[in-house]
Amino acid sequence: MKKRITTIVLLIIGSLFIPMMTVKAADGSLNTQAVFQVNGKLLSLSKTPSFHFGEVNLSEVAKGNDRIQLQSGKDNQLQVTNYDPDVAQWSVDVQATDFKDDKGKVLSGAQLSLTPDQATNDENQTDIQSMNVVDIIGSSATILLGQALGTTSVSFDQSKNAVLDLSNVDTNAIDEDDTYTSTVQWTLSSQAKAPAASTY
Repeated sequence: MKKRITTIVLLIIGSLFIPMMTVKAADGSLNTQAVFQVNGKLLSLSKTPSFHFGEVNLSEVAKGNDRIQLQSGKDNQLQVTNYDPDVAQWSVDVQATDFKDDKGKVLSGAQLSLTPDQATNDENQTDIQSMNVVDIIGSSATILLGQALGTTSVSFDQSKNAVLDLSNVDTNAIDEDDTYTSTVQWTLSSQAKAPAASTY
């Protein structure tokens, strides 16, 4: 009889301790999160310029004053940002559409030429080059190329940086008080580095 009671008591004590151990183990850990957001690209066109030539006097154009310089701007830049180590070379091409008035009528004969300032790089890298382009209307040309990492910039803040040539335009075809607009397209391209030769 005494042996049986002892056994029963031990079973009861054991059952009391089991829940206590389970609860303690459940007090373990909680999970939270660490988050960051990626912004931007490794290679991108950071800025592109616009060109404003102001008001054009038809009588002056008829007299032969038909090369209209850019009105001076501020922070009017073409800018390429490159942090892609796999890019061997990048380039920017530019092309413009025909000038059209508010009604969509094309102004034939107008030419747009660009003379950018010397390119600069915020990492002081020198493997960059800006180029003059003559008449980009309907024709694409490379205006900036390089291999540099970092941010490469070309300024168009001065009047000499862009010229609108109306020497081949029939002034009788220009409507008074109209505004003529051309769309300028900038295209960034790149070439990847050749894969490293295998050592096997």
